[in-house]
Amino acid sequence: MPKTARFLIFLIVAASIYVTGVSNEVYILASPQSLAFHTALRKAESIVAFSVFAATLAWWLWPKPLHSTRNRRGLGFVLVVTTAAFSALIEVGQRVSGSTESYAESLFDVGCGALGGYIVATLIALAERRRSRTDRTR
Repeated sequence: MPKTARFLIFLIVAASIYVTGVSNEVYILASPQSLAFHTALRKAESIVAFSVFAATLAWWLWPKPLHSTRNRRGLGFVLVVTTAAFSALIEVGQRVSGSTESYAESLFDVGCGALGGYIVATLIALAERRRSRTDRTR
């Protein structure tokens, strides 16, 4: 798939996550106040969303990360920092939209973004390790 097409798909995924992240209506639907664990549910949902963002980012930037060491150098760092920055952008959007979250809650949410990037970077690293072991045994 051409890099431009991968970029457009990444952009659509990122825009969807951003719009969803700043939408108060989605917030209410995704974690109703009536649930005792609504805050934990919301944080878990955000980690999954940020993992999808990070996986799509990795796919756009490194379409074949397991094939070349040179092409994936720094991938984990890029995924963690970029996903945390994207989370911070969503926090700014929420603040502009009237969010009343404290700065501590916003920082925790940015940490959830970084965790999503870290999860994807770890999964890619584990897949690399498994592949290199398989290649050595052949």
